[in-house]
Amino acid sequence: MAQQDIREERNEYFLTLNTIITDLLYDANCIIEHLTFIKEGILHSEITPINEIVTSLKEAQLHLPLGLHFPFRILESNWMEIEKCITVSAYYDELNIHTILKFPLISHPKYDILKVIPLPTPDHDNVFTLTEVDQPIIAIDNENQHYMTLTHDDLAIRCKQIELTYICENTNPVYHDNTNSLCEIQMYVQNLNAKILCNTRYIRSNHTIWIALENQRVWLYSTACEQTITIDCKNREEYRTKIVRTGQVALYGDCKLTTEDMTVKTIGTIKSTTIQTRLPEYNVTRII
Repeated sequence: MAQQDIREERNEYFLTLNTIITDLLYDANCIIEHLTFIKEGILHSEITPINEIVTSLKEAQLHLPLGLHFPFRILESNWMEIEKCITVSAYYDELNIHTILKFPLISHPKYDILKVIPLPTPDHDNVFTLTEVDQPIIAIDNENQHYMTLTHDDLAIRCKQIELTYICENTNPVYHDNTNSLCEIQMYVQNLNAKILCNTRYIRSNHTIWIALENQRVWLYSTACEQTITIDCKNREEYRTKIVRTGQVALYGDCKLTTEDMTVKTIGTIKSTTIQTRLPEYNVTRII
């Protein structure tokens, strides 16, 4: 009986030791995965205390300075949107690992982010005038009174994109719109009381100039003379239309556009075709 008791105690000891080692390995793997996720700038979904974070955010919201607010609804059901806004990091001190979550606070006014595309305009014969662009990305407030200049790195590195909205750190200087504003701003605002001064140059082309936008179905054009284009879409009759000076062509559906100089074909399927003429010298559009 004594040997059997010893054997049972030994088995129980090794069973307990095995359980402890298993728990330690599980904890170690969780820590490694947690730190690996943090290195990629994301949280481990299985060990993140979502309910505690949401509770803390609700408490913090009660004490925010006037005019500041979180850019999301503070609900557990909205966690996926909240997580997109988080900047996560970690550090350790001896036996402890600390995880730091940073949440942005936003205030009004909001700015529209615009991408500036120089579009040559017919001048005479086959000569076009091209306005030089110094700031391809600008942000302007809703009242067109203040603006900022941005770069692609600003948007990619210093900002977080949530659907069609960018949340950025307020590190760029804000300028007042006045007679000394950037050429791009003056042309966008179209201040009739100020003389718009922009650097321009002349280019020569015997063909219609086409510029493909980031939207794979939209093109800008500039032509020195009236030109006929043919649009042929699947399951629809082919038709022809004329383009003059500058404008925009949007093809929706399985379509092909043919001109004297080129042929373009769309990708994807939507429903209609749009011809827009008489665009300004600049095409200034919101970034989407």
